[in-house]
Amino acid sequence: MEFIFGMLFVLWLAFVILRWGNSLLELFPKEEIWGEGGIYLTRYTLLHLGRRFVRLKLHRFHRADEDPEPHNHPWQFGLSLILKGGYTEEVWDPTTASFRVLTHMPGEFNFIRHQTYHRVTHLHAEEVWTLFLTGPLVSSWGFLDLKTKMHVPWKQFIKAKGLTPNDEVEDARREGPAEAQDADG
Repeated sequence: MEFIFGMLFVLWLAFVILRWGNSLLELFPKEEIWGEGGIYLTRYTLLHLGRRFVRLKLHRFHRADEDPEPHNHPWQFGLSLILKGGYTEEVWDPTTASFRVLTHMPGEFNFIRHQTYHRVTHLHAEEVWTLFLTGPLVSSWGFLDLKTKMHVPWKQFIKAKGLTPNDEVEDARREGPAEAQDADG
């Protein structure tokens, strides 16, 4: 019963934030994720109980993923509730060595396992808002090399593209052992 009330509170909070906007969002820690194509994602941390427990984030997508390679997430699981907009993603299916195309619209949930490699290919609105609940951190995040079908750690992937990882951001996120570092996506 407590879980249900907790989820109802979270949904109410998300509604209030979306309804009354930036003035309430300024109360929460914010992180902007940029790429070569400009700003990709603004992430607000609503709840952070540490690396071994859950985190609750409000995501504001400004555009689709720019990399053709799919990425995974560093948590045991992620549960995304689409609040506004909607998006289409490609999810890598290792059994068929191909992508499945899935569309997620407001009110729908998207469950993402750590082993899932995916990429957002299309936003169905100018901005897409999701509420993202993470499980415990289990490793670093990275990308799937489509030629070798192997995981490539995010920093190695970025360097292979001739880009320099933002070490200041990386250093600020170190809270545990090296194998548990993440970019908190």
